[in-house]
Amino acid sequence: MKRTFKVLLLALTQVFVFAKTIDLASKEIKWTGDKV
Repeated sequence: MKRTFKVLLLALTQVFVFAKTIDLASKEIKWTGDKV
């Protein structure tokens, strides 16, 4: 049970990091687009 929780936590962390990266990337693209 503990191992399953660890894997779940790891997956959740990766999803969070991925979402954060996408969010930053979209902001970057939007900012660059506004600048041009």
